Parts: sequence; structure tokens; C-alpha cells
Amino acid sequence: MKSPSSKKKSRRWSRGDYQSPNRYAKHNNGRLIIAQRKEIVGAITNRPTGMQSRKRNRLEGYNYSTDGSYFITLCVKERKELLGSVVGAITNRPDASVELSEYGKITDNAINEIPAHYENVSIDKYVIMPNHIHLIITLCNGRLVIAPTNVSFIIQQLKRNISKQIGLSIWQKSFHDHIIRNEAEYQLIWAYIDKNPELWNDDVYHV
Repeated sequence: MKSPSSKKKSRRWSRGDYQSPNRYAKHNNGRLIIAQRKEIVGAITNRPTGMQSRKRNRLEGYNYSTDGSYFITLCVKERKELLGSVVGAITNRPDASVELSEYGKITDNAINEIPAHYENVSIDKYVIMPNHIHLIITLCNGRLVIAPTNVSFIIQQLKRNISKQIGLSIWQKSFHDHIIRNEAEYQLIWAYIDKNPELWNDDVYHV
């Protein structure tokens, strides 16, 4: 497979261009260093790593039903750790994992049900952390779809579904998104999601 730099600039990147993230994640002994993680969060979520201020979450004027992949982050209100707890992150072990609470299990089921409700949507990668969720959502609406699926609508319905089952809303009002523009970004974000439990103690969302 050709590298992204060898492709014609006029060609739009799509999920079909995706390669396994393993080769991208093997640098630094298989771990994304903390500085990289903070840079990713700052750039991708459009908010500073210190969480000092709140910025516009949507890209103004962008059509969020456009085919492509999106990196989505949903946060629990006040960053309360309601979705579970991380096991094995004290020593940054690569086998660290998240033990889901009942709320977390409901969230997990709701995420996995998304493709059943939207045949043109896939959840390529996700992680449920104690107080937030990261997802890569890919849309394949095509040109002939009369009412294309919108990312905001998917997330609104996801949050509504979870809140209905729990009996209350646990989410912040909005969510953060990043439009994935090429294979390198896709691989970096995929690896970032994969490493979230391992580096939880250094996560900017960790209170």
C-alpha cells in the first residue's frame, strides 16, 4: 500500500485507505508518550490540556453528514467517574483495562447498537473510560441518500438512549469532535484510544 504522501492530493481520504495502527504505535517501545497524548487532546478536542476554557466544539459551516471518519469524545458531568474504574494503570501496565460499572455496561451496549440503527454508520474503535468516552465513527452515506445521517444526531440519540436506561442524564451538554483527514491521523487516534486505559493516571480527563 502506498504511503499517504504518494497519493494524489485531489483524492479524498476514506476508511478504505486505513492500515493497521500497530506499525504506528510501536514507536517509543509501543507506547504513546504523555506529551503526545496531551498534544492530541489539545488539538483534537479543541480545548487546552489544562481544561481552563470552553471553546466552540463544532467546525462552523461544516456538513457533519459528509462521508468520512470522526473522532468523538463525550464527557460525564463534572468528570465524575461513573462509568467504571481502571485496573492496572498505577504502573502504566500495557494490560490495563476498564472494569465497567452498571452505567458503563449500559453505555457499552448502546454504543454497540449504533450500527444496527444506522446501516451507513460504523464504530471503528472506542473506549469507555471512568468519566469519558472516545469513539471513531465512520459515515458512508453516499451521494444518493435522501436524508443522510448526521454525527450530531447519532451522538444525541446515543446520549438519550443511555440516559433513558439509567433514569437520568450523566453527560455534559455537548461533545467534542475532530474530523479525521488522513490515514496518519486515523492511525494516531486509533492508537490513542487503544492506549487510554494504560495511561489513565496521566490522562487530562483524570481528576
